[in-house]
Amino acid sequence: MMEKRIGYRPHIEYQDEYQSDASNLFNSQNEETEEIENSQVDDLIEQGEVIQGLIDKLPGNSSDMVQEVFDQIIDFIENELNGKKYNSIPDEWDWSYDNVKPEEIFPDIEAPKDDDKFTEEDFWNDTDMFPITKTEHTKEEIIEKEYVKNLIDLFDDYFVNLHTILSTLWTNLVIAIINKPTNEINIMLNNILLNSSDVKNDAKHLLDSAIRTQLLKDIKFGYFNNLFNAEETIKHLHQFKAIYELRLRYASIEEIDSINSSTQMNNNILNGMQIIYDKKYDIAYENLYRYLKSSNEVLDDVFKTWIAEIKSKQTLLERKGVN
Repeated sequence: MMEKRIGYRPHIEYQDEYQSDASNLFNSQNEETEEIENSQVDDLIEQGEVIQGLIDKLPGNSSDMVQEVFDQIIDFIENELNGKKYNSIPDEWDWSYDNVKPEEIFPDIEAPKDDDKFTEEDFWNDTDMFPITKTEHTKEEIIEKEYVKNLIDLFDDYFVNLHTILSTLWTNLVIAIINKPTNEINIMLNNILLNSSDVKNDAKHLLDSAIRTQLLKDIKFGYFNNLFNAEETIKHLHQFKAIYELRLRYASIEEIDSINSSTQMNNNILNGMQIIYDKKYDIAYENLYRYLKSSNEVLDDVFKTWIAEIKSKQTLLERKGVN
């Protein structure tokens, strides 16, 4: 037997050849995260296509009124989000506006050398075997990521609510017109042309209800069209984009090393403008959110009135109230 020296340490080379379901799960996390980030915009476009189909088949001129708002949003998504990724916004700790090196912030800490490698001897020292690597981001990158994320979150919320509103209307429409003859379907979906003499006495209340809700629905549709149309939608979308571009422009301007009062004043004005447009961006985003949310709320109210009108006509026809 070969004698071993005192303090002898065997040479060990570790090979990670062990595989399990758990290791496959952890190894696939990064791939899944990347797929999720890449699929967010595609999912948004697919949602839009489904909603487009529901809008196209709406009866009468209601399709044009809803389409007037929806078309502008689809065009904006294609122009601003096509090819973009949904990324989480890094914490401020990771931000590096001026690309300052760590040794400049902490001069007492020696910067690591590129040729430093972890060796077996380092195992017995206080060397960090698993250092945490942070990805630094400039302010422009943060603003760009925030813009894309804000738009995706905003339009996703808008699409989900709009899809629910349209689906509710279509569910009630299908139930009302299924197995009905064409003439009765026309009465339920179009403005009623009957008068009091065309309806039996015990069904006149149903005619009154149908006409009242029909008039109320038309008024609400007009209200919706006055507040939410192509012009107003474009104005809100372009306002938000313009504020974003100005915010990005001021963020790309670097401060000047303060030598005198003039350069200090330059930096103060620049910082002030950046703060102003950070605030303006938040306000524009909130305004766009409120506009889209309000459009859905008003449209939902219009459709609920329309459903009440259809149900009144449906009851009138099913009770054979028409002479």
